[in-house]
Amino acid sequence: MASIGWRVVSSKRLFVTATPARHGPVGIEPITGDVAGFALGVDQPGDLLYVTGDTLWYHGTAEVAQRFSPKVVMLHTGRPNRVDAFT
Repeated sequence: MASIGWRVVSSKRLFVTATPARHGPVGIEPITGDVAGFALGVDQPGDLLYVTGDTLWYHGTAEVAQRFSPKVVMLHTGRPNRVDAFT
């Protein structure tokens, strides 16, 4: 029996914009690594979905909120740990 698999056909385009995100205070990147969010849009950039990434609220995420108007926002929420918890 043959499988035809998944197939999606669309005449629309998808805008994908990487957005700023940050795991914690400035300088924590060597410990936690880089992070990014994504704004997806169909008619224009960021008009459909904003996936925050594993970020805290700071001026970068505030700028995303000012720049885009997504219909849905997917927040990554979790329990932050102090920096000294990694050592």
